[in-house]
Amino acid sequence: MNMKNSQPIKSLSNKPHSWFLSSIIMNINLHNPIKGFYSVYYIVLMFLALSISLSAQKSLILEEYRGSEKTGSVQRSFQKIDNNTTNVVFTFERTAIPNPYKFDYTYSQVYKPDGTLELDITSVIDPTEMYIDKSLKLKSKSGVVVYPNELELNTKLQDTKGIITYAKDDGSFDMSYQVELTNRKVTNVSTQKINGKEIKTYSITYDYFFTKKVGENIVSTSKQNITELYASQYGIVNRSRSGNIDRMKNKNTTERSSKSSINSQTKLISIQ
Repeated sequence: MNMKNSQPIKSLSNKPHSWFLSSIIMNINLHNPIKGFYSVYYIVLMFLALSISLSAQKSLILEEYRGSEKTGSVQRSFQKIDNNTTNVVFTFERTAIPNPYKFDYTYSQVYKPDGTLELDITSVIDPTEMYIDKSLKLKSKSGVVVYPNELELNTKLQDTKGIITYAKDDGSFDMSYQVELTNRKVTNVSTQKINGKEIKTYSITYDYFFTKKVGENIVSTSKQNITELYASQYGIVNRSRSGNIDRMKNKNTTERSSKSSINSQTKLISIQ
């Protein structure tokens, strides 16, 4: 069973301007200039309509659950950069009482010429970890998560590592996230009804390791088991994670002060 990415975020034509110019040339009528004018006018209108449709953003709306309790919502909006690259604006709203909050951050997704999808490492971090002080600015980022354009049951996917670093403008404070994904593989292939259509989906499981540091001091670590439901047309439409977070006693020791468990799921509910 092979899958070819339909790449819905990419343009319908790799060379829309070439199509536009060639259509005008073919419809110029030297013997009947009025008829030719209306033909060209019609083509211009069609091109403008196509351009507007290609620039429209598509949003995926998801719900977050901790255990069986709905705790928040997620919106992934897409901002097209070029034919291959899209910025994903990830908006997270925690509605659970007593401390509701809302924030957003951005990561990139890139379709390679062979149809392979690459998401930057930020895409796999638990959203609650991305709720940071606004005085911190992104300093550097490395690492991508790769989804081949051909998947089948038992396909092994590339492991990856990445580091994201934030810092204050004056350099007085810096914080880093170190992420590692291992044992990535396709464990199931199924058909799901998404947006009213039957879509082939792939369950991808892996081990997730996360270390948060302030300066050189470890603040927290986490080991999780993650299961994703991946559809080539929409990316990740469901992600569940289970595991533990260990928080350190103070900045000068690796002694653990608290341990909490994770049992969360983020699942698609609609496409706009």
